[in-house]
Amino acid sequence: MRRFVGKAGFAVLVSALAACGDTTAPPLQSVAEARAIWEAHHLTTYSYFGTQACFCTVPSGLVRVDVVDGKVAAVTDAVTNAPVPSASWLTIDELLDLAETLQPQPVAFDRYMGYPKRVERCCVADDSGSVYTVTSLYSVPL
Repeated sequence: MRRFVGKAGFAVLVSALAACGDTTAPPLQSVAEARAIWEAHHLTTYSYFGTQACFCTVPSGLVRVDVVDGKVAAVTDAVTNAPVPSASWLTIDELLDLAETLQPQPVAFDRYMGYPKRVERCCVADDSGSVYTVTSLYSVPL
């Protein structure tokens, strides 16, 4: 009997904790809304993990992009830790700028931090384009 009560109590606890998560909050609808949330955090030094697929070159794997004082300082392969050329990588502010020029293209934003989780730029005329994804972001001293 005690084992049944323990399992039932655990199920109730898990259900209660699951109810605490805000899964009903609506997604961000505009770049302006996302930018306001992002700017409220006042981050100029941070790192994010992401990918970039460009239709004109080989897609990248997961990388860590380190931004220091608002500029891309380093890009590192997340698996091998090898340096990656940083010329085509963007800061979160630059990704928001890019997303703004793409409206009304679909762009996904993190609802709590405001950064773009996916930005897709398509150019049909010259068959080029790119897709940037940001999978996670953190701000700790580098």
